[in-house]
Amino acid sequence: MRLGEDKSINVIEKECEMLRKAIIIKERCPQDHPCPALPKCPTDAILQKGYNAPEVIEEKCIGCGKCVKICPTGAFQFER
Repeated sequence: MRLGEDKSINVIEKECEMLRKAIIIKERCPQDHPCPALPKCPTDAILQKGYNAPEVIEEKCIGCGKCVKICPTGAFQFER
């Protein structure tokens, strides 16, 4: 641990990351293509029917952020 680094803050940040869940902002999704985040989700928490906006299964979402990072339109975000 570096001087001035507070280990308890790192633990709290990690716990917060584990509690976050991804959501989809349907208005930001063009809904005319296969969702690029679908194959990136490690827990299969994203479902898409046809080219409709995908859905996030909250119970399966682990908050890893892969969908948020890969979505080119910013349709995936974390709950606030």
